[in-house]
Amino acid sequence: MEREKKPRRPRKKPTEQGLFPETPKKVLVTGASGFVGTRIVAELLQRGFQVVALARRLSQSSSEPGVIRVAADVTLSGWERWVEGCSAVIHLVGIIREDPRQGITFHGAHVEATARVVEVCKKFGIFRLVHMSAVGADPQSPIPYHRTKGQAEELVRASGLAWTIFRPSVIFGPGDGFTTTLTGVIRRAPLVPVFGDGSYPLQPVAVEEVAEAFVASLENPQAVEQIVELGGPEVLSYRQVLQRIASSLGKKRLFVPIPLPLVRPAVKIAAWLLSNPPITPDELAMLLAGSTADIRVAQKLFDLPRKNFRGVSWSEAWQQPRQASG
Repeated sequence: MEREKKPRRPRKKPTEQGLFPETPKKVLVTGASGFVGTRIVAELLQRGFQVVALARRLSQSSSEPGVIRVAADVTLSGWERWVEGCSAVIHLVGIIREDPRQGITFHGAHVEATARVVEVCKKFGIFRLVHMSAVGADPQSPIPYHRTKGQAEELVRASGLAWTIFRPSVIFGPGDGFTTTLTGVIRRAPLVPVFGDGSYPLQPVAVEEVAEAFVASLENPQAVEQIVELGGPEVLSYRQVLQRIASSLGKKRLFVPIPLPLVRPAVKIAAWLLSNPPITPDELAMLLAGSTADIRVAQKLFDLPRKNFRGVSWSEAWQQPRQASG
Protein backbone atom coordinates (compact mmCIF):
# COMPACT_ATOMS: atom_id res chain seq x y z
CA MET A 1 0.00 0.00 0.00
CA GLU A 2 1.10 3.49 -0.75
CA ARG A 3 1.75 5.39 2.44
CA GLU A 4 -0.05 8.67 3.02
CA LYS A 5 2.20 11.65 2.45
CA LYS A 6 2.92 13.72 5.53
CA PRO A 7 2.73 17.51 5.37
CA ARG A 8 6.10 19.02 4.57
CA ARG A 9 7.82 21.22 7.06
CA PRO A 10 8.66 24.77 6.02
CA ARG A 11 12.18 25.22 4.75
CA LYS A 12 14.87 26.48 7.09
CA LYS A 13 15.35 30.20 7.43
CA PRO A 14 17.26 31.83 4.58
CA THR A 15 20.97 32.49 4.66
CA GLU A 16 22.96 35.23 2.99
CA GLN A 17 22.95 33.04 -0.14
CA GLY A 18 19.41 34.22 -0.68
CA LEU A 19 15.87 33.02 -0.34
CA PHE A 20 15.89 31.28 -3.73
CA PRO A 21 18.93 28.99 -3.97
CA GLU A 22 17.10 26.70 -6.38
CA THR A 23 16.06 27.36 -9.97
CA PRO A 24 13.72 28.07 -11.58
CA LYS A 25 12.19 30.74 -9.36
CA LYS A 26 8.48 30.17 -9.23
CA VAL A 27 5.92 32.20 -7.26
CA LEU A 28 2.18 31.74 -6.71
CA VAL A 29 0.22 35.00 -6.66
CA THR A 30 -3.31 35.10 -5.27
CA GLY A 31 -5.61 37.88 -6.44
CA ALA A 32 -3.49 37.99 -9.58
CA SER A 33 -6.11 39.56 -11.86
CA GLY A 34 -6.70 42.65 -9.71
CA PHE A 35 -5.39 46.18 -10.03
CA VAL A 36 -2.22 45.47 -8.02
CA GLY A 37 -1.99 41.79 -8.94
CA THR A 38 -1.56 42.40 -12.67
CA ARG A 39 1.33 44.79 -11.97
CA ILE A 40 3.01 42.34 -9.60
CA VAL A 41 2.73 39.51 -12.13
CA ALA A 42 4.32 41.76 -14.78
CA GLU A 43 7.11 42.75 -12.36
CA LEU A 44 7.80 39.10 -11.51
CA LEU A 45 8.06 38.18 -15.19
CA GLN A 46 10.37 41.11 -15.85
CA ARG A 47 12.68 39.90 -13.08
CA GLY A 48 12.80 36.36 -14.44
CA PHE A 49 10.32 34.59 -12.18
CA GLN A 50 7.82 31.97 -13.29
CA VAL A 51 4.33 32.73 -12.02
CA VAL A 52 1.25 30.76 -11.03
CA ALA A 53 -1.46 33.45 -11.21
CA LEU A 54 -4.48 32.52 -9.11
CA ALA A 55 -7.76 34.45 -9.44
CA ARG A 56 -11.46 33.76 -9.09
CA ARG A 57 -11.85 34.28 -12.84
CA LEU A 58 -9.38 33.82 -15.67
CA SER A 59 -8.32 36.98 -17.45
CA GLN A 60 -8.31 37.34 -21.21
CA SER A 61 -4.49 37.34 -21.34
CA SER A 62 -4.12 33.68 -20.42
CA SER A 63 -1.32 32.52 -22.72
CA GLU A 64 1.69 34.72 -21.93
CA PRO A 65 5.01 32.87 -21.50
CA GLY A 66 6.05 32.17 -17.93
CA VAL A 67 2.53 32.35 -16.46
CA ILE A 68 0.16 29.57 -15.49
CA ARG A 69 -3.31 31.01 -14.84
CA VAL A 70 -5.65 29.19 -12.47
CA ALA A 71 -9.29 30.05 -11.71
CA ALA A 72 -10.00 29.25 -8.07
CA ASP A 73 -11.31 30.64 -4.80
CA VAL A 74 -8.51 30.47 -2.23
CA THR A 75 -10.99 29.83 0.60
CA LEU A 76 -12.01 26.57 -1.11
CA SER A 77 -10.10 23.45 -2.08
CA GLY A 78 -8.83 22.39 -5.50
CA TRP A 79 -6.01 24.87 -6.10
CA GLU A 80 -3.43 23.51 -3.68
CA ARG A 81 -1.62 21.33 -6.22
CA TRP A 82 -0.56 24.44 -8.14
CA VAL A 83 1.67 25.37 -5.20
CA GLU A 84 3.93 22.39 -5.99
CA GLY A 85 7.32 23.64 -7.14
CA CYS A 86 6.76 27.20 -5.92
CA SER A 87 9.29 28.88 -3.67
CA ALA A 88 7.02 31.64 -2.38
CA VAL A 89 3.45 32.91 -2.23
CA ILE A 90 2.36 36.53 -2.67
CA HIS A 91 -1.09 36.83 -1.12
CA LEU A 92 -3.11 39.80 -2.43
CA VAL A 93 -6.73 38.72 -2.03
CA GLY A 94 -8.86 41.44 -0.48
CA ILE A 95 -11.99 43.53 -0.96
CA ILE A 96 -12.87 47.13 -0.18
CA ARG A 97 -16.63 46.55 0.02
CA GLU A 98 -18.76 43.65 1.25
CA ASP A 99 -21.68 42.06 -0.57
CA PRO A 100 -23.20 39.59 1.93
CA ARG A 101 -25.96 38.65 -0.54
CA GLN A 102 -23.25 37.23 -2.79
CA GLY A 103 -21.40 35.67 0.14
CA ILE A 104 -18.61 38.27 -0.08
CA THR A 105 -17.54 39.46 3.37
CA PHE A 106 -14.47 41.08 4.88
CA HIS A 107 -14.02 38.12 7.20
CA GLY A 108 -14.11 35.67 4.31
CA ALA A 109 -11.89 37.65 1.94
CA HIS A 110 -9.34 38.74 4.54
CA VAL A 111 -9.30 36.30 7.46
CA GLU A 112 -10.52 33.01 5.99
CA ALA A 113 -8.53 33.43 2.77
CA THR A 114 -5.34 34.21 4.66
CA ALA A 115 -5.84 31.26 7.01
CA ARG A 116 -6.19 28.99 3.99
CA VAL A 117 -3.06 30.36 2.31
CA VAL A 118 -1.02 29.90 5.49
CA GLU A 119 -2.33 26.35 5.83
CA VAL A 120 -1.38 25.47 2.25
CA CYS A 121 2.08 27.04 2.59
CA LYS A 122 2.76 24.86 5.63
CA LYS A 123 1.36 21.74 4.00
CA PHE A 124 3.54 22.08 0.91
CA GLY A 125 6.66 23.41 2.57
CA ILE A 126 6.49 26.89 1.09
CA PHE A 127 8.66 29.00 3.35
CA ARG A 128 8.25 32.53 1.98
CA LEU A 129 4.96 34.47 2.28
CA VAL A 130 4.46 38.10 1.25
CA HIS A 131 1.13 39.47 2.41
CA MET A 132 -0.96 42.47 1.34
CA SER A 133 -2.52 44.38 4.23
CA ALA A 134 -3.40 48.09 4.50
CA VAL A 135 -2.55 51.22 6.46
CA GLY A 136 -4.81 51.24 9.49
CA ALA A 137 -4.93 47.46 9.93
CA ASP A 138 -5.81 46.75 13.57
CA PRO A 139 -7.57 43.67 15.00
CA GLN A 140 -9.33 45.95 17.52
CA SER A 141 -10.53 48.54 14.98
CA PRO A 142 -14.25 49.42 14.99
CA ILE A 143 -14.09 49.55 11.17
CA PRO A 144 -14.64 46.01 9.77
CA TYR A 145 -12.20 46.48 6.88
CA HIS A 146 -9.34 47.52 9.18
CA ARG A 147 -10.30 44.96 11.82
CA THR A 148 -10.24 41.98 9.47
CA LYS A 149 -7.02 43.20 7.85
CA GLY A 150 -5.49 43.26 11.35
CA GLN A 151 -6.81 39.79 12.14
CA ALA A 152 -5.26 38.47 8.92
CA GLU A 153 -1.93 40.03 9.91
CA GLU A 154 -2.06 38.16 13.21
CA LEU A 155 -2.42 34.86 11.32
CA VAL A 156 0.59 35.67 9.14
CA ARG A 157 2.80 36.74 12.05
CA ALA A 158 1.93 33.56 13.99
CA SER A 159 2.45 31.27 10.99
CA GLY A 160 6.11 30.40 11.56
CA LEU A 161 6.81 31.27 7.92
CA ALA A 162 9.29 33.85 6.62
CA TRP A 163 6.71 36.58 6.18
CA THR A 164 6.67 40.16 5.03
CA ILE A 165 3.55 42.29 5.46
CA PHE A 166 2.94 45.36 3.31
CA ARG A 167 0.56 48.13 4.36
CA PRO A 168 0.02 50.53 1.45
CA SER A 169 -1.81 53.82 1.66
CA VAL A 170 -4.09 54.79 -1.25
CA ILE A 171 -2.65 53.23 -4.41
CA PHE A 172 -2.86 55.20 -7.64
CA GLY A 173 -2.28 54.33 -11.27
CA PRO A 174 -4.22 53.66 -14.49
CA GLY A 175 -7.41 51.81 -13.62
CA ASP A 176 -7.35 52.34 -9.86
CA GLY A 177 -10.73 52.67 -8.20
CA PHE A 178 -9.93 55.80 -6.19
CA THR A 179 -8.75 58.36 -8.75
CA THR A 180 -10.90 56.86 -11.49
CA THR A 181 -14.05 57.65 -9.48
CA LEU A 182 -12.87 61.13 -8.56
CA THR A 183 -11.83 61.86 -12.14
CA GLY A 184 -15.32 61.00 -13.36
CA VAL A 185 -16.89 63.42 -10.87
CA ILE A 186 -14.45 66.24 -11.61
CA ARG A 187 -14.77 65.79 -15.35
CA ARG A 188 -18.58 66.12 -15.31
CA ALA A 189 -19.47 68.42 -12.41
CA PRO A 190 -18.52 72.12 -12.21
CA LEU A 191 -19.24 71.95 -8.46
CA VAL A 192 -17.41 69.14 -6.64
CA PRO A 193 -18.68 68.15 -3.19
CA VAL A 194 -16.11 67.68 -0.42
CA PHE A 195 -16.93 65.77 2.76
CA GLY A 196 -16.30 68.19 5.61
CA ASP A 197 -13.37 70.53 5.12
CA GLY A 198 -11.34 67.99 3.10
CA SER A 199 -8.34 68.25 5.43
CA TYR A 200 -8.01 64.52 6.16
CA PRO A 201 -4.54 63.31 5.06
CA LEU A 202 -3.68 60.81 2.34
CA GLN A 203 -0.32 59.59 1.08
CA PRO A 204 -0.94 58.19 -2.43
CA VAL A 205 1.61 55.62 -3.60
CA ALA A 206 2.21 54.59 -7.21
CA VAL A 207 1.10 51.07 -8.12
CA GLU A 208 4.37 50.38 -9.94
CA GLU A 209 6.29 51.13 -6.75
CA VAL A 210 4.02 48.82 -4.75
CA ALA A 211 4.76 46.04 -7.27
CA GLU A 212 8.48 46.81 -7.14
CA ALA A 213 8.54 46.53 -3.34
CA PHE A 214 6.59 43.27 -3.25
CA VAL A 215 8.85 41.54 -5.75
CA ALA A 216 12.09 42.98 -4.35
CA SER A 217 11.16 41.70 -0.89
CA LEU A 218 11.18 38.09 -2.09
CA GLU A 219 14.97 37.92 -2.28
CA ASN A 220 15.82 40.35 0.49
CA PRO A 221 16.48 38.56 3.81
CA GLN A 222 16.22 41.90 5.62
CA ALA A 223 12.56 42.09 4.61
CA VAL A 224 11.68 38.92 6.54
CA GLU A 225 9.43 39.54 9.57
CA GLN A 226 9.00 43.18 8.63
CA ILE A 227 5.79 45.19 8.44
CA VAL A 228 6.42 47.68 5.64
CA GLU A 229 4.16 50.68 5.19
CA LEU A 230 4.05 52.08 1.67
CA GLY A 231 3.15 55.65 0.83
CA GLY A 232 4.18 58.37 -1.55
CA PRO A 233 6.87 61.00 -0.89
CA GLU A 234 4.33 63.57 0.33
CA VAL A 235 1.20 63.73 2.46
CA LEU A 236 -1.73 65.51 0.80
CA SER A 237 -5.12 66.52 2.09
CA TYR A 238 -8.15 65.09 0.33
CA ARG A 239 -8.84 68.57 -1.05
CA GLN A 240 -5.29 68.72 -2.49
CA VAL A 241 -5.83 65.36 -4.18
CA LEU A 242 -8.99 66.72 -5.81
CA GLN A 243 -7.19 69.88 -6.88
CA ARG A 244 -4.34 67.96 -8.49
CA ILE A 245 -6.73 65.74 -10.42
CA ALA A 246 -8.63 68.80 -11.66
CA SER A 247 -5.40 70.54 -12.64
CA SER A 248 -4.14 67.47 -14.53
CA LEU A 249 -7.43 67.39 -16.47
CA GLY A 250 -7.24 71.10 -17.23
CA LYS A 251 -10.49 71.68 -15.34
CA LYS A 252 -11.28 74.63 -13.09
CA ARG A 253 -13.65 73.43 -10.43
CA LEU A 254 -15.31 74.87 -7.35
CA PHE A 255 -14.94 72.53 -4.36
CA VAL A 256 -17.95 72.79 -2.05
CA PRO A 257 -17.58 71.58 1.56
CA ILE A 258 -20.56 69.60 2.85
CA PRO A 259 -20.89 69.57 6.67
CA LEU A 260 -20.28 66.12 8.13
CA PRO A 261 -23.51 66.16 10.20
CA LEU A 262 -25.32 66.22 6.84
CA VAL A 263 -22.99 63.79 5.09
CA ARG A 264 -23.14 60.92 7.57
CA PRO A 265 -26.93 60.36 7.58
CA ALA A 266 -27.10 60.85 3.80
CA VAL A 267 -24.46 58.16 3.29
CA LYS A 268 -26.33 55.78 5.62
CA ILE A 269 -29.59 56.31 3.73
CA ALA A 270 -27.90 55.78 0.37
CA ALA A 271 -26.31 52.54 1.62
CA TRP A 272 -29.71 51.35 2.77
CA LEU A 273 -31.55 52.25 -0.45
CA LEU A 274 -28.93 51.46 -3.11
CA SER A 275 -27.31 48.13 -3.93
CA ASN A 276 -24.13 49.91 -5.03
CA PRO A 277 -23.95 53.32 -3.30
CA PRO A 278 -21.22 55.82 -4.23
CA ILE A 279 -19.71 55.47 -0.75
CA THR A 280 -20.59 53.35 2.28
CA PRO A 281 -20.52 54.48 5.94
CA ASP A 282 -17.38 52.39 6.55
CA GLU A 283 -15.65 53.87 3.52
CA LEU A 284 -16.53 57.36 4.73
CA ALA A 285 -15.11 56.56 8.16
CA MET A 286 -11.86 55.29 6.60
CA LEU A 287 -11.58 58.37 4.40
CA LEU A 288 -12.11 60.75 7.32
CA ALA A 289 -9.57 58.83 9.43
CA GLY A 290 -6.93 59.50 6.78
CA SER A 291 -4.28 57.15 5.41
CA THR A 292 -0.65 58.03 6.00
CA ALA A 293 2.35 55.72 6.12
CA ASP A 294 5.60 55.54 8.06
CA ILE A 295 7.85 55.02 5.02
CA ARG A 296 11.19 54.68 6.84
CA VAL A 297 11.40 50.89 6.43
CA ALA A 298 10.47 51.13 2.73
CA GLN A 299 13.16 53.75 2.22
CA LYS A 300 15.77 51.59 3.93
CA LEU A 301 14.92 48.30 2.23
CA PHE A 302 13.78 49.39 -1.24
CA ASP A 303 14.79 53.04 -1.71
CA LEU A 304 11.09 53.88 -2.07
CA PRO A 305 9.00 55.98 -2.63
CA ARG A 306 10.08 58.13 -5.57
CA LYS A 307 6.93 59.15 -7.48
CA ASN A 308 4.68 61.99 -6.37
CA PHE A 309 0.96 62.07 -7.06
CA ARG A 310 0.34 64.63 -9.82
CA GLY A 311 -3.24 63.78 -10.72
CA VAL A 312 -3.97 61.70 -13.78
CA SER A 313 -1.81 61.59 -16.89
CA TRP A 314 -3.28 62.36 -20.32
CA SER A 315 -3.18 58.65 -21.20
CA GLU A 316 -5.11 57.75 -18.04
CA ALA A 317 -7.60 60.55 -18.61
CA TRP A 318 -8.23 59.23 -22.12
CA GLN A 319 -8.63 55.63 -20.99
CA GLN A 320 -10.78 56.08 -17.91
CA PRO A 321 -14.12 56.96 -19.54
CA ARG A 322 -13.73 54.00 -21.86
CA GLN A 323 -12.94 51.67 -18.95
CA ALA A 324 -15.90 52.95 -16.99
CA SER A 325 -18.26 52.32 -19.88
CA GLY A 326 -16.88 48.84 -20.52
